[in-house]
Amino acid sequence: MVNGVLQNVATKCSASSGKICLQSEGTPIEYRNIYIEPLK
Repeated sequence: MVNGVLQNVATKCSASSGKICLQSEGTPIEYRNIYIEPLK
């Protein structure tokens, strides 16, 4: 969600453990107020 608007949807995914990465494609970006919620 960005400003209350859904940006992406993933389907047929399996939950696994590991790292979460945030990236930008070729331009500087800043992140703030990142919230992580448990998978359902």
